[in-house]
Amino acid sequence: MPSAAIAGDQLIEFACERAGAALAQLSVKRDPYWVGERKHLQPAFQEALRERVGDRVSQYEKRLKLPGWRGRLGGIDVIVHDEGGVSPVYLYELKWCGDLKTLGNYPFFRQDV
Repeated sequence: MPSAAIAGDQLIEFACERAGAALAQLSVKRDPYWVGERKHLQPAFQEALRERVGDRVSQYEKRLKLPGWRGRLGGIDVIVHDEGGVSPVYLYELKWCGDLKTLGNYPFFRQDV
């Protein structure tokens, strides 16, 4: 039986591939700068996760309290709950960047290599 960490790694890999493919198609149809995190990435990621874990994926962002955390936390973008639907098992904070100049600052996104 695979460990929870391996299952989690496989889950995020699947969701990233599916959501990435959906956003790539969308950005070709429209414009990469038109595609956004909340309007497109978050729903695509949730949909991909639902293919694997069904209704355990929360439909809404939620704020969680972390013991010892100082400051204000925003909402968690995507949450996957346990099979009972009570406790969060996976928390995903999504980021979207449509600016190729910003992406170009990271070596794994450089187009001139």
